[in-house]
Amino acid sequence: MAVSLHDAYGFGPERLQKFFEAFQENSDELAKMRAEVDDDYAFEKLRLRAEDVSRMDIRYYGKLKID
Repeated sequence: MAVSLHDAYGFGPERLQKFFEAFQENSDELAKMRAEVDDDYAFEKLRLRAEDVSRMDIRYYGKLKID
């Protein structure tokens, strides 16, 4: 991930550190919602946030079931 951010956007050490801090905060928030509510709620909140910041249509189809 760090290499892709560097290649696409020129991220150096300071920007990468800022990215990874934000990534950790968002991951912690997702884990908290999954633990306190449930997966469907948590991933829907994440999907809505991702749509808001990206201005793209993002779909979540739920868990994959493998027999």
